[in-house]
Amino acid sequence: MGTPLRVIIVEDSRDDTDLLLRQLRQGGFDPAWERVDTPAALRAALERQTWDLVLSDHAMPHFSATAALALLKECAVDLPFIIISGQMGEAAAVAAMKAGAHDYILKDNLTRLIPAIERELREAALRREQRQAEAALRESEARFRAIVEDQTDLIYRARADGALTFVNDAYCRYLGQTAETLIGRNVTPTIHPEDVGFVKRKRAALSAGNPMTTYWHRVVAPSGEIRWQQWTDRALYTRAGQLVEIQSVGQDITGRKRAELALKQRNEELLALNAIAAIIGQPFDLERLAHAILDKLIEVLDLDGGWVHLVEGAGDERSLQLAAQRGFPPAVLAAIQRIELDHDQPDLAAHGLDVVQFNLKIDQPEARPALTGALIASKDQALGMLGVFRRNERAFSGLQQQLLATIGHQFGVAADNARLAQQAAEIELLRELDRLRAELIANVSHELRTPLGLITISASTLLRDDVDFDRETQRGFLRDIEEEAGKLEKIVSNLLDLSRLQSGQMRLDRQPTDLGRLAAETLDTMRHQLARYRLECDFPPQPLMALTDPKRIEQVLRNLISNAIKYSPEAGKITLRGRASEIELVVQVSDQGLGIPAEDLERVFERFYRVEDERTHSIPGVGLGLAVCRGIIEAHGGRIWAESTLGAGSTFSFTLPVARRLDYTHSA
Repeated sequence: MGTPLRVIIVEDSRDDTDLLLRQLRQGGFDPAWERVDTPAALRAALERQTWDLVLSDHAMPHFSATAALALLKECAVDLPFIIISGQMGEAAAVAAMKAGAHDYILKDNLTRLIPAIERELREAALRREQRQAEAALRESEARFRAIVEDQTDLIYRARADGALTFVNDAYCRYLGQTAETLIGRNVTPTIHPEDVGFVKRKRAALSAGNPMTTYWHRVVAPSGEIRWQQWTDRALYTRAGQLVEIQSVGQDITGRKRAELALKQRNEELLALNAIAAIIGQPFDLERLAHAILDKLIEVLDLDGGWVHLVEGAGDERSLQLAAQRGFPPAVLAAIQRIELDHDQPDLAAHGLDVVQFNLKIDQPEARPALTGALIASKDQALGMLGVFRRNERAFSGLQQQLLATIGHQFGVAADNARLAQQAAEIELLRELDRLRAELIANVSHELRTPLGLITISASTLLRDDVDFDRETQRGFLRDIEEEAGKLEKIVSNLLDLSRLQSGQMRLDRQPTDLGRLAAETLDTMRHQLARYRLECDFPPQPLMALTDPKRIEQVLRNLISNAIKYSPEAGKITLRGRASEIELVVQVSDQGLGIPAEDLERVFERFYRVEDERTHSIPGVGLGLAVCRGIIEAHGGRIWAESTLGAGSTFSFTLPVARRLDYTHSA
């Protein structure tokens, strides 16, 4: 069985009709056919049943293809119409095609017939689907028109090319036009330029499998106002997936969006306020605080710039001094660096705003920036002003001005707290100075009294007239005097060095120094003191070169070695070692002495601090040597620290930067 085909054959020749039927069957069709050769017969056949195809001879005694086409149009029948002719000129063929024929085929070339029929049947099916879809749309429109017209939502339908096929009254009112002027035209609300790409992408994503989408965007109303709309688009497709129409329903959601944006902005402002409160709680100086607050304000309020002026001076000498700024051109910045204030200036914030606005206007005459500011005050005392600006004309809301006023007040409280903290710090510093002075007097007087007493006793003994000492005894007393004088000299030297370090007046005579050689020379000069101890010096054979003041580093080594001697038992081992890394040299002095409690390891480098317990009570010392060591090492750009195990000994380490060859050149 072939494919069923209902065909009308307009032909006066039975032989030609049989030829066509044979050709159809050979092409795979099973035709149900009727031959007609007059207009009346064709009309009757059309009224009797539904047909798939018309095959017509071009010219017959009582009928013609052109007349048959006219009759099909009159009966409003859309059928594929193919002309079969023995002889047909080009002009006649063109006229037939213009009249509505879908193809023409010469009888001596019927091989084209079957492909032409298949093609026209497909296209006819598409046309039927199109008509059915359009009919469904018309039916839907008729059913829902009354409902749609009563809606306040904007509703329209448009063809694939954007031409409107339906608009409701609300849509017409929104655009200020009538339905008659809109139908057939591509007229939709003007999408905000920044949202055009987004809307195009949403609509381009529509497909037969995903025919609906909802989105929000801004529109420019006919009045020029920017408003928000929400749209739901539904696309209609044929079975073949061809877009027929888009139905759209829109709502004006400007009120909701503005409320959402206001809530979002308010939340951001509250977050900013909390962040600024946290910033204000930090121990910043006022200048750093001003910069931190400006950065947060600009981020949250979408600003182009801002500034902080603080009051300086008093009475007739008062002025606003720029403490922080963001976003000002150099010319304006120079003009607002310092703003003089009158003695009775009633509102310094307003005065500061006027000066800044005036200079911005001079710099950019065509610009109309929006400015606002707030007073920085605490306890009714004006401390300065906080100002912000936008380069556009968008005014600051009341909530934003209120936020600025709150921040100004918090800033004022922070400034007042900073002033009180500074006063408290100064008082604490004075107390610390008194404490250190008392410690200095107590420690130094004790440490000075012992050698001074020994010197006094030795000198007075030598001066006695009632005793005649031999030469060796006299030399012994003199050695005691020399040794105790050396202790006095060391105490005074440490005090002077500490004073120079604190005041920044210690000068370093830097030169390339081999630390291994310096360590060996230092040990050699202290060999008398080290005679009762086991000594190990562990330095690599290659030089450990550092750019240092060798006298000061020798002083550090002497202090550390002296400490090792003081706190080590006789015959204990004292080790001096050095090593190098790519960026620094490390020198260590280790002993097998008493050790230092963990909680005292950091404090031993403080001035006048000593570990006081029954083990160290009898060991002399002021507590200056390690403080001086730390000052010298840090002045060289190094570090110093201690590690210890109670009862096992301590290790003091310090680092110095590696001397590069370039350093040698510069030092030379």
